[in-house]
Amino acid sequence: MCEKTSDLLEASHRRMLVWCDANGGVPEGYAESALAEIAFWRSVEAHTSVEFAASMFGQWQDERLSASDGT
Repeated sequence: MCEKTSDLLEASHRRMLVWCDANGGVPEGYAESALAEIAFWRSVEAHTSVEFAASMFGQWQDERLSASDGT
């Protein structure tokens, strides 16, 4: 069984908040956006499976990376 995508995102969000606090503050809207994304992935996990959500998240990240580098 893989780790929950929502748990990984929540941990990243906490690290980002610490970094932001040390570097000038949290950008407006960041926390709300991050929490909405975490809630979305929790919903995907609840309605499908942890493995499906992880696979879907990985595919989404791959597509975003490909789009950003023009491939």
